[in-house]
Amino acid sequence: MLRAIGTCMQEHAGCQKGYVNKESVIVMEPVPDPQGLRGMAVIEVNSKNAGRSIIAQNPMILSDLGFWYEVYLMLRGMMRK
Repeated sequence: MLRAIGTCMQEHAGCQKGYVNKESVIVMEPVPDPQGLRGMAVIEVNSKNAGRSIIAQNPMILSDLGFWYEVYLMLRGMMRK
């Protein structure tokens, strides 16, 4: 099981790097949580469905190893210049 997770994580990293290179991902990072390591990404897409489509193609989700995701819309954001 650990080998399968490790392989999946490598595929996941490659997949995410591809989205960074395509400029869909604005920022992504592992997020420490007392219940386990999680990931967070801010992506720029035209619709919530487009975001779900990107996530649904992720090796972590396709693996059937129990990984999951949530999607939230950012209503308004502020960035430094």
